[in-house]
Amino acid sequence: QPGSLEQLLVERKAGIQWQSEAGKAGPVLATIWRSAADGKRTPLQADLRGDAALPALEWGDVVELSYEPEEQRIFGYGSTAVQNSTLPENLVWKLRQRISFPVVVEMDGQTQDFTVRGGLVTFDPTRPEVPLMGAAQLARLISQQKPEKYAQKSLTVIRQGWPDVRVLSTTEPSADFALQKGDRLKWETQDTSPGPKWAMRASEIRVCSPGLPFAVRFQEFLGGGGGDGTPRDNLAPSNSLRPTQPSLLQAIAMLYGSAANRLKEAPANDPVALAAWLPGALEGEILSVLPHPDLTHIRVRRKSEDGAEKIIEIDLQKAMDGIKDGTTAEEARQADLLLQPGDVVELPVDRKALGQPWTGFTAPQRALLEKALSGSVQITYEAGQVTLLPVLYRTPRLTATPGGLVPLPASEGTSSLVLRDVLPDGLYDAVSKDGLLTDMKSDRILLSERFQFLCRSLNPTRPAPRIIPPPPSPARRPQVAPAPRGR
Repeated sequence: QPGSLEQLLVERKAGIQWQSEAGKAGPVLATIWRSAADGKRTPLQADLRGDAALPALEWGDVVELSYEPEEQRIFGYGSTAVQNSTLPENLVWKLRQRISFPVVVEMDGQTQDFTVRGGLVTFDPTRPEVPLMGAAQLARLISQQKPEKYAQKSLTVIRQGWPDVRVLSTTEPSADFALQKGDRLKWETQDTSPGPKWAMRASEIRVCSPGLPFAVRFQEFLGGGGGDGTPRDNLAPSNSLRPTQPSLLQAIAMLYGSAANRLKEAPANDPVALAAWLPGALEGEILSVLPHPDLTHIRVRRKSEDGAEKIIEIDLQKAMDGIKDGTTAEEARQADLLLQPGDVVELPVDRKALGQPWTGFTAPQRALLEKALSGSVQITYEAGQVTLLPVLYRTPRLTATPGGLVPLPASEGTSSLVLRDVLPDGLYDAVSKDGLLTDMKSDRILLSERFQFLCRSLNPTRPAPRIIPPPPSPARRPQVAPAPRGR
């Protein structure tokens, strides 16, 4: 059997367009024309606005969408058309909520049962249910729990009554293979160590949650400044440190803050409207929200110079308990850890809290993150003018919706530390920190206290920076004092 009418309309909504009349919000009726044994076509009508189940589709059906019966059909001509339209947001959300079916994911012989739910708009890695998506996207999502040295060998959809379907990797949702009830997704991997995939670990920092399909990679800190992609800096070739390397607290904050910053225009005061709005705003991307992160049992896997892997265990509880009103930012930063290329950060969840609602970071967690990650960055212009740009970090607001938890930006400050989200235009010529300088160009590096940007042309106007009088001598490349221990 073909998929449901609800799934067809939701997944192919971008291809359903018509010229709408003034005041028309979109189609409300579906007419299914079905051929009988004698060749005659009979109509089956369904109101898309109602709560009754829509008719099941059969091969050969022709679906026609229309306004009210007495009004012109949407594909008619001669109307006073005013705009091209697609399915309205509220109708798509209503259809989404009706979609729910089971699938099986098999990874290297191990199987997991999942429920695909159209009414989900974010993914909770601790639950066996996923938002509506295609086979390739589901494989990428679930495979995040595999070790980094494994790469996809093949992806096959096994469907009753069909020959096996080999699915090509794609990042375009409209080109993905649509899943149906009872599908079995077979994902096979190959060990790529030693080899390019295994060597790629050194070019990124990875945050994952052990045993769960959740992983976030940070790679921008190694971006290049020269035409050959190699940063021009004051570092020896053997020195892997860069002033743009993120810290542990930065990485944890950005697991939620990066998504929140993109949702500034969200209807934050209406959870139902927010859930309906989100799929269209993200254009097929799936937000993963890891609930109940356990900041007291963090492990950092780090490669030693001899190739062996050492484990750094971190318990932030003492640091969280020590945060008082008078605690300075520098004191809070003592609990932080500078991450290095190749690090794998294992952030577990609090298993005892699973199944309970998560409303975001606890008060002690928020206090530590906000104290340590707030500060200012210095911008130096070629003419010698120096400005300070304040960075007031605030943890995002976690909003419960019918489609899952959605991270929204804080009402003040910034919930993102990404350069382009804070510094207007994100343009600069070089950046230094603690004596390390590089001219690598990336507007996605994470801002840190003691950053000093050299800008030859940019003249930021927002937010209004505090002006520092230029020095009497000609401008020099910025230098700063060494970082305190722990950073």
